[in-house]
Amino acid sequence: MDNYPRFSGAHAAPADWLPLSLDAATSERASPAQRASALVIAAAALRSAPAGSLAGEPIATLARGLASESLRACDDAAVRAQLLAVVVNAVAAAGADVARESENLFRVLLQLRAAEAGGLGEGEGGSERVDAGAGGGAGAAAAPRGIGLPPSESSAPARAIAALAAACGHASGPDALFLAHASSLLSALAEEEAGWDGECAGQRVFGALLLGAPPEVLSDDSNAAAIRKIFASTARQHREPTLRLALLRLLDALFEDARRAAACGGVAGALIEEVVLEGLTWRAGKTAAAVRYAAVVALGTMLRNKTVSGKALLSVIRKGDLLPSLISAMEEDYYADTRAASAHAFRHLFLVCGDRLSDDERRQIYPELLKRMDDSRNEIRIATCGVVAAFFETCAPDYDETNTGYFLKARRHPSSSLHRFPYDSVRVVNFIP
Repeated sequence: MDNYPRFSGAHAAPADWLPLSLDAATSERASPAQRASALVIAAAALRSAPAGSLAGEPIATLARGLASESLRACDDAAVRAQLLAVVVNAVAAAGADVARESENLFRVLLQLRAAEAGGLGEGEGGSERVDAGAGGGAGAAAAPRGIGLPPSESSAPARAIAALAAACGHASGPDALFLAHASSLLSALAEEEAGWDGECAGQRVFGALLLGAPPEVLSDDSNAAAIRKIFASTARQHREPTLRLALLRLLDALFEDARRAAACGGVAGALIEEVVLEGLTWRAGKTAAAVRYAAVVALGTMLRNKTVSGKALLSVIRKGDLLPSLISAMEEDYYADTRAASAHAFRHLFLVCGDRLSDDERRQIYPELLKRMDDSRNEIRIATCGVVAAFFETCAPDYDETNTGYFLKARRHPSSSLHRFPYDSVRVVNFIP
């Protein structure tokens, strides 16, 4: 009985066994265990199927089934493990004909790559067929909770993506799949995102797509518009908090990569205004505090990498909400790390456009810097010294020199570890006449 699926794959036409396996795997009433079992059977049959036997309608039927909502929405580790085995073995069985259905299979692999748990498919060759049952069972690890970032390039889903690209005849490897399918995938995700709830299949595909795509995909005008739309819509206050948190962390990861950050530079200002500012809006509760922290971290990353121009950043500031929101984050009581991250963001805000800030804008910031110089946490006082240094380094030569005296008083703080830092922060006052 155990050999029956392999016997069927080797000797029967796909039309005789594939619909039965797909129906069992995609049924709305199926439990995760039933889906995993059906996929085990399909993977075993595909592993034994002759090369090219899945060409034509069978690979189209299989690709549509694997990309169905019922399977995409299932977050069970065993189901993911067997889904990977089915895709890898299907690519081998379909041969060159897999190119016609590569978009659906690529989407499945992106989701698997984003949600990959430790140990999923470890040790299996990317271009070789995978034994049914590998990685499944009660001991399979759960999906990592968090931001839906893709795993390293050594992962089994990444190797499967490379194998799919090779089967499609793409000499340039996985990048060709991103270039071929990113536009249609982003369009589909933009239509679907209204139904996203928390960490979900669509959010994970979006993350894997952005963090895996070559920069030219991200810099394309139509793709950039779709990326901006998805980020902006999912950032709104009424959206589910864990979804907002995941997308803010994704934004941070996207702009942490210098090449991808540069590719997204054209929409960076809009992302600050439409995504980061939404996250900085104060709301009560632990989850809201986590969202604020993620928003501040993302802003700091965007400013540190100088992916938003001084002109664009100043335009956001002049609309009136960024400085008050960032100042509010510097007063965060729930997470001290939010205050530290805000200091980091403010320092780089000065370095990007500090020389263009008006006296009124500086007066908004000045009192909060004085407060943070007397923060209860030593590391935040030290971080604030860097902000103060940037504050004075970018101020006009005729800035009121009496204000420097207030910062010099910070040296009197009893913390010995802070002893030398105020001098670092006020050494630039020599520029003031």
